[in-house]
Amino acid sequence: MSSTYIRLSLLALAVAGMLTFLLKNSRSDLFYVQLLYLVAEPVVEYLWAGALINFVLMSVAVSWNFFGGKGFVAGLAVWTLVAGAVWGPYKLSPSPRKQPPPVGEDAVWAAARGTNLPAFQKAVDQCGLDCTPAMIQTLYNVVAMRGNIAFVRDLQARVPTHLSSLAEASHHRALLEAGTLLYCATGARVEHDLDGMTAALFGPQPELRQVVLDYAGPHELHNGLHYAIRADAPERAAELLQRGASLERAVLMRYGYSYNNRRPGHISRLALLELLIEARAARVLKWFLTDGRPHFDALDATRDKGEADALHLWARYAGLHEARFGTLDNHPQVLDALLAEPTLRGAAPLDPQACHADCQPADIKTPNSIHVQVRECGLQCGPVEIAWGSGGIRSVQALIDRGLPISSDPKRRKLILAALQAPADPAVGEAQQMRPHSHQGEAATPDITCLDAFLADQAAGQQQR
Repeated sequence: MSSTYIRLSLLALAVAGMLTFLLKNSRSDLFYVQLLYLVAEPVVEYLWAGALINFVLMSVAVSWNFFGGKGFVAGLAVWTLVAGAVWGPYKLSPSPRKQPPPVGEDAVWAAARGTNLPAFQKAVDQCGLDCTPAMIQTLYNVVAMRGNIAFVRDLQARVPTHLSSLAEASHHRALLEAGTLLYCATGARVEHDLDGMTAALFGPQPELRQVVLDYAGPHELHNGLHYAIRADAPERAAELLQRGASLERAVLMRYGYSYNNRRPGHISRLALLELLIEARAARVLKWFLTDGRPHFDALDATRDKGEADALHLWARYAGLHEARFGTLDNHPQVLDALLAEPTLRGAAPLDPQACHADCQPADIKTPNSIHVQVRECGLQCGPVEIAWGSGGIRSVQALIDRGLPISSDPKRRKLILAALQAPADPAVGEAQQMRPHSHQGEAATPDITCLDAFLADQAAGQQQR
């Protein structure tokens, strides 16, 4: 094999490699340059492939000339190994395919995950019919949940219709990385949807709260007041009432489906107290009985004949909670707030005869039987008897320690005192442990499952993007 052929092969390989490098790294917006690139690209690729193949054959031929058959085999084996080392990982590894840029609704959601306001505005402007009003409502709540105040302001300004801060965003919980959430103050589970009002009231950004509440309509404020009561947040409750939220409407939310069928003017003080006792909202209860007393006094004070008093309701809810979860959580704080108000100390049995006939000591083995036993006992007895009939021990002791009468029936009084001295029933403890850990109130660890901590984590994550 001549030396000239070897030199020309090396020169062709170098020239083809240089042309390929220049073609791959040169870009221009000129039409003629782009046309030349379009024509030259396949030609240069073929030249590079031909020069490379020629070099491989030339090297194998040189090995044949110098070393004979063994040299040919050795050269071919070397190039096979080189080709395998270069192309093997490329072919075997899943090469990422270029994804087309998102368009329409997908582009809006992609922009909403960032912090670039112009990019977000452009995506919303170009979305067109893909972005339905329901999608924009959800988007408004999701960006509020993430604490992106600039996006919230932009949506408020650009959308011609009113955006509700109560639009359901629960199907975006995966995007928000939300699991079971608890109110930080009470440990009770957050039952309502994650929405913009939730982020405004309990998030770490006062500016977001002002932006959302200034824009919110009356219905949103009523719902926000209900959230604040359940979260035991007296500061938020006071602010919402100052902004015009209706306490009657907030209480009506407790009745769910019958919300629109009841007139606010007929909501009594006892209905508010029942909501506060059920939510274990001790701080909000104290606020309504002190600084917020005008709002409490404005409710209807009349009570139907035979209707339970506040302490009877407390005994039922506290006894039921203790029987289900084995703990009182902050029910004792609620009891102290009730006893601090002279008008709420009524503890006499509503119907002693019906109480003695129907209410028997609880025989609880499973959580399901707890509900049946409480309904059987009813609210005809005194608070201590109601708590005892529902299977409560700590709640009974809490009432007795605060001076409430045990029972007017000597036999029943003896049974109640004996129940306080009796050892704990292992079957009851086992049934209580079967309850999901996420429902155990303050017994659950309030780390990221705490609503305020979750919202703070969302806002911090948005700022880091």
